[in-house]
Amino acid sequence: MNEKNRNLLSEITLWLTSAVLIFSAAAKFKMVLSEPIVPANIFETREFVIIQTVLITGLAIWLICGIFKKAGWLLAVLAFTAFTLDSLYKGLSGAASCGCFGEVAVNPWITVFAIDVPIVILLVVFRPRGEKLLPPPWPNIRHLVSTALPTALLLASISWTMVHFEPPAETEDYLFVEEEKWEGEYFEYLYDISIADKLAEGLSIMLFYHNDCPNCREAIPVYEEFNQVMQASGQDVKIAFIHLPSHESSAPDPVPQDTTCLTGEIVNERQWLTATPLVIVIEDGTVLEVWENEVPMDLDKLLSAVFG
Repeated sequence: MNEKNRNLLSEITLWLTSAVLIFSAAAKFKMVLSEPIVPANIFETREFVIIQTVLITGLAIWLICGIFKKAGWLLAVLAFTAFTLDSLYKGLSGAASCGCFGEVAVNPWITVFAIDVPIVILLVVFRPRGEKLLPPPWPNIRHLVSTALPTALLLASISWTMVHFEPPAETEDYLFVEEEKWEGEYFEYLYDISIADKLAEGLSIMLFYHNDCPNCREAIPVYEEFNQVMQASGQDVKIAFIHLPSHESSAPDPVPQDTTCLTGEIVNERQWLTATPLVIVIEDGTVLEVWENEVPMDLDKLLSAVFG
């Protein structure tokens, strides 16, 4: 391949990489403004997503502006290598989406083999040639200013918008679970549940789950066993598995058909934005305890937390 064609393919690769980054940044920007974010870890918090969106946008512009091209290329290789490792981890852990494109759910394995790995390979094969990693020579001052100033203004605008425009906790389309505000209050969303009449009186332990939630698949058999132990000991405590609506997964229901627990679902299509499993304990309709994601997996700890 002659040098001219190689340089052309290198430019196309950088533009393609930039396009993927811009799409990812735009999707994350929309997600931050559309609904509250439910973080499973520190890397999925609203603050981290905002920082990531700004950095991704900056890198996308860097790749096509022609300034310090080799340094931008190196950062792109490192970034997509990190994206590959992250998607691999999510794929192995059974996550339904890689989270790379905000609300657009993409299977992690598709991201790895159709986007991340191919881009890393293209970047490595068609790396910029004849470029120094760092100056000198310095770029033309007019080119530097005409690129750097608009980029700085754009990134500042993106940052300010995402920080200052926070979506509401509740709309017709979704409900954001705020456990610290629910505890000690009447559970006003009880009648969003199909079996509300069976849970309204006495002590009820509700485990809310999604079909594609790995932690839910671990917790459901444990809470099934809790229910059997309490029934055998004559304790008047109800345990219910409540299915949360999800538009992202076709995974089978992890609750066994012969379960001894109560089963129900949300009666409307409103999404509950929460880390699952979600365990809510109510007594006569009043919320006693709420746990998200890391729920009690020992019956004594669960009951001691409830009864003090």
